[in-house]
Amino acid sequence: MASPGARLPLSFNVAFERLKETVSKDDARSFASTTMEDVWAAAKDIERQLESRRSLRAFHRIQPFLSGLEQYSKVIEVLCNQTPYLAFIWVGKSSSSSGGSC
Repeated sequence: MASPGARLPLSFNVAFERLKETVSKDDARSFASTTMEDVWAAAKDIERQLESRRSLRAFHRIQPFLSGLEQYSKVIEVLCNQTPYLAFIWVGKSSSSSGGSC
């Protein structure tokens, strides 16, 4: 059986390899193992830190964003099922601001 990447156009594979080169191995491992629960926990930690410094300004507005991100991630997970690219979609969005897709 061919690898998942073998079904994709060469240009996509080249773009993915270029993106991989910009991400450290530690970050790649971290992104591959990060769950939405981790994201929610980090947001709660940030909220507590801001609250302790009395600089919490409408931080509750991030909740709809994270809920939307959670729904989006479920769709992407289905579309990218069994590919090595899934973890890098989020990296691509934050690293290059151009986003990524399967």
